[in-house]
Amino acid sequence: TSNICTNQGLVVTAATIFMRLMGASGLLQTAQTCHQRAQQLQTLLHQHPDIEPVFTAPFFNEFVIRFPKHRCHDILNTLRKHGIQGGYDLSQTHPELGQALLVCATEVNTDSDIERYQQCLQQDLS
Repeated sequence: TSNICTNQGLVVTAATIFMRLMGASGLLQTAQTCHQRAQQLQTLLHQHPDIEPVFTAPFFNEFVIRFPKHRCHDILNTLRKHGIQGGYDLSQTHPELGQALLVCATEVNTDSDIERYQQCLQQDLS
């Protein structure tokens, strides 16, 4: 057998244990928290005049924003200096979206993490 088969088995085992321990209500609560955190982050980011929403469709915990006056690469470098993983730069893989960034929030992001992200981004865009 190859390592990939062993790894697949380990991932399946870990996922099964996680789902069993969380239970249906735990998974539902985690999903709701992910969605709420992403909504909170999106609301804060869309208040900035230099950030545009790219899509208006409903989303779970990932959304895309665009920076008409700034480069995603520069923004991500600045956020990284603050210890923040700012998202995924879509401008390289999807140039038709412009300077677009895929942003995600999950259950591990706290309110202060979200506020810090927004504050660091606001400082960088000023």
